[in-house]
Parts: sequence; structure tokens; C-alpha cells
Amino acid sequence: MSIPGGSFVMGSPDTEAGRDNDEGPQHNVTVAPFFMGKYEVTQEQYEAVMGNNPSNFKGAKRPVEQVSWDDAVAFCQKLSQKTGKNYRLPSEAEWEYACRAGTKTPFYFGETITPDLVNYER
Repeated sequence: MSIPGGSFVMGSPDTEAGRDNDEGPQHNVTVAPFFMGKYEVTQEQYEAVMGNNPSNFKGAKRPVEQVSWDDAVAFCQKLSQKTGKNYRLPSEAEWEYACRAGTKTPFYFGETITPDLVNYER
């Protein structure tokens, strides 16, 4: 997907519930336009590029898991070599900018997380 460039306040305010110390201080960041995958990389896609499938929860159409940051970087490098296009992981600022989707709340859907909105353990 094409993500338009723009500016946002990165990090969370000191007063935000559940905030970790590594989420601040808040600061203004500007990102240039970039492209980002809309969907997770499937096990089928990962195996086609890397030749193996490290996932515990097997299924060709399921997202690949049990992949380290180094594995993800290697996947992007190998995919770039195979396709002749440049693939890379988003920077921390690009990731947060895309996830916030123009919002200022802790979650793109608002202030509070609930099991109706996401799958998580309390």
C-alpha cells in the first residue's frame, strides 16, 4: 500500500495508561511517502523465498511466525534479489505512523482496547 508522507507526534504521553518507559519522550517526526505490505507474509510466501518454514502453527495461507528480526531482514534482502525491487522493513517511525492512521489516540480505533476489537490476553 502507498502510505503518504506526513508528520505526527511519535510516542505516548506520560499520562497514558499502560505506557512503557521506552515510549517517550514524545517528539515530532516527519516521514517521507513509502510503501508497506497490507497483509502478513504467509508461510507459503516465506517458504517460496527462503526455502524453509519456521512456523509452529502450520498452514500455507497462515502468517509466518517464529521469525526473528534478522530473519525478516534476510527475507526482504532475498525477496529484493529475486524480484529486482527494493523490499525492507519499515522504520520504527514509519510503523507507528502507519499504525496510527492519522489518529492521536492509543489505538487507531480509540482510547480503549477490548476483546471485541482485538484478540489478546488480559
